[in-house]
Amino acid sequence: QHMVHSVWLLFVAGIGIMIGFRYRLWAWVYFLLFSWLYAIDTNVFLNHAYLICIFLLFMCFVPANAAFSLDAWLYPGVRSSVMPRWCLWLLRGQQCLVYSFATFIKLNEDWLRAAPMDLWMTDRWTTAPLGSWIRMIPLHTTPMHYVMSYGGLVYDAFFCPFMMGRRTYPVAMLTAAVFHLSNHFLFRIGVFPWMMLACMTLFFEPDWPLRLLARLRRRPSRRPRLRRRSRSRPFTRAELVVLVALGVFAAHQILFPLRNYRYRLYGPHNVGWDEASGFHSWRYPTYTSSPPRILTHARKSYAICY
Repeated sequence: QHMVHSVWLLFVAGIGIMIGFRYRLWAWVYFLLFSWLYAIDTNVFLNHAYLICIFLLFMCFVPANAAFSLDAWLYPGVRSSVMPRWCLWLLRGQQCLVYSFATFIKLNEDWLRAAPMDLWMTDRWTTAPLGSWIRMIPLHTTPMHYVMSYGGLVYDAFFCPFMMGRRTYPVAMLTAAVFHLSNHFLFRIGVFPWMMLACMTLFFEPDWPLRLLARLRRRPSRRPRLRRRSRSRPFTRAELVVLVALGVFAAHQILFPLRNYRYRLYGPHNVGWDEASGFHSWRYPTYTSSPPRILTHARKSYAICY
């Protein structure tokens, strides 16, 4: 019963976050409870859930209730039309980090010769019912495997640079829509495609909700007055704490996924085969497993005896 109560509490916390009522309280409740549910399921590791935990942690600190929330309406001291710049770049940086590691991880022999796509797409096509839309697409053919493999590699490599350019972000948005919708219908990976599509708005101008609301009301939009920090002023203690915390977090997010290269110095480890240090590393799975513990890898099939 406590699991049912936990899920209901997540639902209540989500409503509180959505309407912005007691935002900080419900953000911490959602983060701690979701992270606990994620941590106790030791049988299944999912990078997507790990990313959700990180974004929930960010939500505990960023002033997401400063506008368009009940907190801003009930408590004028909370209301604000601006926010510290680090809040925006923290969210953008985390998303770009995921895409960067996705690019880096795909630069291996298996992916470059489309072996994972050969395994996944052939299985997806052969198990699809006759007459379904999947059967109308030649997913089982080698050219399609190469197109999808190299298309995913190019998308991961250029998404963030293209989203940050004013002339290129429409192309990035269209490509992202095709990429994530394809993932949703082909792989059925839960909420992740929709979350990443929503996160594209992080690369818009920060005042885009105000401009959209003004356009809907047919009124001229006013840009909020920005307050820039003077370079001659020394950092306050609070600013130093924020800088140190951001530095430690950035170092962890960059170095921790690379720990498998340290393990290789002490033995013939390959994270793509033995999963050593594969968790929390933004790695995609390159195998499927089924009883009796027979692993079908992108290169070959073999049985492991313990």
